[in-house]
Amino acid sequence: MLGGQITTNIPLALPLHNHLRLIGTVMKSRPTEEKRAMVRRFAEGALPMFADGRLKPLVGKVFSLARAAEAHRAMEAGGGFGKIVLRVAE
Repeated sequence: MLGGQITTNIPLALPLHNHLRLIGTVMKSRPTEEKRAMVRRFAEGALPMFADGRLKPLVGKVFSLARAAEAHRAMEAGGGFGKIVLRVAE
């Protein structure tokens, strides 16, 4: 959606087969206090699961810090899946 896409196709075979849930939200239009509460809930509920390995981020592309402008262009272009990561040190 960052690239301006208003529609997308999501193959449902894997989520249905594995009894998974797909949850999404848009924070942009929410009041500041609601955004803070969402971030707090994420920090309390999800961050510990990332720390102990129960959750793993989906990484789409990794760029060195020297290629930050290229990473930003990739984000603006959209169409990717997963997070864009800037690698600070080797």
